[in-house]
Amino acid sequence: MSIGLKLLFSPALMLLFMVAMGSVTYITLDRQRDVALASIQTNLQRYERLAGVEIELGKVHAHLYRTLNLANAGVDDKLTGSAFDAGVQKLNALQPVIEQDPVISELSVSLQAYANGVKDATAMASIDITTTTMMMEDAAQHYDALLANVSKQLAAALEQSNQALAAAGKQIDSVILDNGLLTLFAITLSVLVSLWMGRVIRGDIGQIAKAVSRAAEGDLTAVIVSKTRDEIGCMADQFNGFLENQRQLIGNIDQSAAQVATAAQQLARVTTDNSVIVSEQQSATEQVATAICQLAATVQEVAKNAAKAANAATDADSNA
Repeated sequence: MSIGLKLLFSPALMLLFMVAMGSVTYITLDRQRDVALASIQTNLQRYERLAGVEIELGKVHAHLYRTLNLANAGVDDKLTGSAFDAGVQKLNALQPVIEQDPVISELSVSLQAYANGVKDATAMASIDITTTTMMMEDAAQHYDALLANVSKQLAAALEQSNQALAAAGKQIDSVILDNGLLTLFAITLSVLVSLWMGRVIRGDIGQIAKAVSRAAEGDLTAVIVSKTRDEIGCMADQFNGFLENQRQLIGNIDQSAAQVATAAQQLARVTTDNSVIVSEQQSATEQVATAICQLAATVQEVAKNAAKAANAATDADSNA
């Protein structure tokens, strides 16, 4: 692994960890969102259904009392009877709406009790309006109980929605906390990996620096041991090769110096021998020169004697 890859390892690890953590966070929040939205949507639908039931109950109840007031005022029984029947039909139409949701289906009992009370009261409208009024008051009690149950269910739906929102908020807070802890862990791990990488690189560089220092002091036996295959390992191998070449070069120089020393010794011996020979030749030459000088002196003496003899002969001839 090259130094560049080593230096990029820690940021790459951090980035990979952050991407994985972001993916997990997204999946977790997406699931939590789906669960929360499904719960909230169910509660909102229930709330909407209950609100519609409450509004419709209020309209029907007001319609029945208006019809009862008309009956008390002496309006035609057919008109009031039709109005009462219409109110009962609207109450009966609310039953399927309530029974669609199992959670609020218990309201159907109160609704049925109220509808039966209204039906019994309207049946007496054409006979005795006073009895009808009293029976409507009894039915009104069922209405109040039903309305209280509806309000209770509305509050429960709101509470469940709030609980779902609170649970989603807690889940988000938990995810944020987990992300914070994981991020801290990732940063710590990245720092530790960076420190370890730096220590490894500094160790390799330190070995090279020591070897270079020893080589600078003249110790060419220094060897860098590096197991890495990065730029530092390559530099260590090249430096070891350089030292090996230097050792071979110095060895060759030593061999050449030894050969030169041997040749110098041989030359010195030859020179000494030549000096002796020259000295002997010089001595012989001096002896020859001395002999020549002596011979020259002898020749001169002989010449002188010959001259004297010649002169003597001449004188002898003259005297004769």
